[in-house]
Amino acid sequence: MAGSNYLLVKAASLLKLVGNWEAFLAVGVSDDEVKHLRCHERTGRSMEGGPFTAAVERRLRRPLPRGTPEPKGSRVS
Repeated sequence: MAGSNYLLVKAASLLKLVGNWEAFLAVGVSDDEVKHLRCHERTGRSMEGGPFTAAVERRLRRPLPRGTPEPKGSRVS
């Protein structure tokens, strides 16, 4: 993290939360966490949902569509 702010991300907040991102990212994730991530990757739905999603929609001033899974190979590169 270079310390840059973005619309939905404030660098100082993330740096305060984690501190050493290199060490944090080196820890890795469990098989259960990977399964959970993959499930949401396929559906296109937010992992958090609820109040978090509503706050992001307000901040962006637009709705976040509920995604539907696409058949494999349906995307055109």
